[in-house]
Amino acid sequence: SYDRMESAAGWTMGTPGDTATLGLWAHGEPFGTYAQPEFDHSNQGSQCFFTGQGSEAGGYGAADVDGGKTTLLSPRLQLGALSNPVVSYWRWYSSNLGAPPANEDSFLIEISNDDGATWTTVEQVGPGGPECAGGWFPHQFRVADLVTPTNFVRLRFVASDYNTNGNVEAAIDDLVVADMACPPLPGRYCSGKTNSQGCVPYTTWSGVPSLSGTQFGVGAANVLSNKPGV
Repeated sequence: SYDRMESAAGWTMGTPGDTATLGLWAHGEPFGTYAQPEFDHSNQGSQCFFTGQGSEAGGYGAADVDGGKTTLLSPRLQLGALSNPVVSYWRWYSSNLGAPPANEDSFLIEISNDDGATWTTVEQVGPGGPECAGGWFPHQFRVADLVTPTNFVRLRFVASDYNTNGNVEAAIDDLVVADMACPPLPGRYCSGKTNSQGCVPYTTWSGVPSLSGTQFGVGAANVLSNKPGV
């Protein structure tokens, strides 16, 4: 399945326990700042999820996350019938402007296979590092490496800013759930089954799953290339 995030249907912006007072998750076409994207990720469409909508060409602190954490919760993903589900998405995160980030300032992505009763970390971006200066970056993971795939899988994306002089912006776009029919080799992803010998692997993953949602391919990378200005 492929969610270009042109619609917010099924998604929840804000959950119990959130403490942020500004920069809450929003959906639409973002106004670009030094910290927030001007465009969504994919060439098709213009919508994505992002933290706070400031003013057009506003300063880097316009509507950024302040006062704690804000959570974006995915719809329920029914993965129980898939043989080897793999999830990918594109994320944007900026925390390198303003005061240095606090230790708690980060972009945390988690997965649950029991409808949100328990959570397992997929990745944590920040509080520092090369992917904390904005820009769209892909992330991909095999669900079974973290939790048992079920029909009650959810993802949540938590952006936090506990530094009163800090600056945090986050965004999410182009979520893909694909069923990989054959197991990947270390650092490699399969293009498809061949015969009893197994898979024909690509040497590296260079983008996103193909639009069919069934295979991963090098040729799919240009389908979701960054828009001008990103």
